[in-house]
Amino acid sequence: MNQVNKKNLVKEVIWFTVGQAVSIICALSLIRLLTEYLSVISYGELALELSILTLVNQIVYGGISLGVGRFYSIAHENDERRAYFHASFWIFKRATSILFLLGLISWMGLYLLNIKISSYLAISCFLFSILSGYNNLFNNIQCAARNRIKVALHAGLDGVLKIIFAFWGIYLFGPQDYVVVAAFSLSSLFVTLSQYIFVRKDYLKTIDSEEKDAPNTKIYLNKLSAFSWPFSAWGIFTWAQLSSDRWSLQMFQSTDSVAYYAVLFEIGYRPITLIIGLIVTFMTPILFEQGARFGLGLSLGRASIEATTRVITIVCLVVTALAGLIALCIHSWLFNLIAAVRYSEVSDYLPWMILAGGLFATGQVLAVKMMSDLNTVKSLPIKVVSSIIGVALNIFGAWQFGFVGVIYANVIFSCIYFAMMISAAKEILSLQ
Repeated sequence: MNQVNKKNLVKEVIWFTVGQAVSIICALSLIRLLTEYLSVISYGELALELSILTLVNQIVYGGISLGVGRFYSIAHENDERRAYFHASFWIFKRATSILFLLGLISWMGLYLLNIKISSYLAISCFLFSILSGYNNLFNNIQCAARNRIKVALHAGLDGVLKIIFAFWGIYLFGPQDYVVVAAFSLSSLFVTLSQYIFVRKDYLKTIDSEEKDAPNTKIYLNKLSAFSWPFSAWGIFTWAQLSSDRWSLQMFQSTDSVAYYAVLFEIGYRPITLIIGLIVTFMTPILFEQGARFGLGLSLGRASIEATTRVITIVCLVVTALAGLIALCIHSWLFNLIAAVRYSEVSDYLPWMILAGGLFATGQVLAVKMMSDLNTVKSLPIKVVSSIIGVALNIFGAWQFGFVGVIYANVIFSCIYFAMMISAAKEILSLQ
């Protein structure tokens, strides 16, 4: 690696770390704001509503966003960015049309079943789903192009705007769940518009008109569809695993239990996955770029990719262990700092949630390696089977042991998922 590349890499690390640090701090500050002003029941209902929005994004936009991020390096290496962008925006517009149709069907279904829902909440959720999807699209493009400054700035901006809009929304309209979702939508609107302006300026206006286009646009449409469909088609399994903990508690316990669990999840599980996600997001375009060059015969060999993945996997495990030990020592103080005092009674379980989040996020490192090989089908059975196991564990845990059962169900699931990913990627870790 020459001196220029080293300086660029250091610059990328600094900017990306700063952006993610601001994002994590803002996310934790938002917990304090919401738990102070929202009632326990309202916070629990908000957690359930946001889980539904996660389902929409996972199925409609999730797989496509991953595909767009994956194929940027290939299009760049082959001077086919014009076709790549045409295909990416076309397939995203089509996904948005599907989302409109799903929204209409859902509204008609609720009307026929005589189920009343706040129109403010419905509109806020719908807008937040669309804006979040496009924000992820632009963010994946910037990340794949390794434009870390833009990624960092928008990550920090989104966190700050959510706090500002949520505070003023609650102050002006009262502590209601739809007010918070509307505030999140407004934040996503500003960030998405900014993302689009930068993407248009940095890429769309600089593409050489002589770059290859038709029939390559159709080729990229086929590539994006083939790569993305497993994530979208089976996204409901991933969502079920990620959300069944809250819904199981709602079914067998109470909305109050959902609120307490959501706070524990946001303080323990979410930050460690964001920290490890920082590492994964940083390494993803590097591995994808190396994978593209390997395919063109420009790479020094697959061994460098596997060595990088192996080292980062070990680093993620070490980070998880250290975070768990720190939480074991300061969990009570940490809860009193981040959340309203009434939630501190569940702080003892913080190290377990950190362990669960860290193991699951580390397993994602190995999933990224498979994506760099364009081998999404290999990881599909693992995601489906592990998700089914996770749902079953959450339901059984909530049914038999309540709040504590769901926490330990998360730990067991994460251990199983990580073990399955190691087994599938044993050639990466040199395990025979």
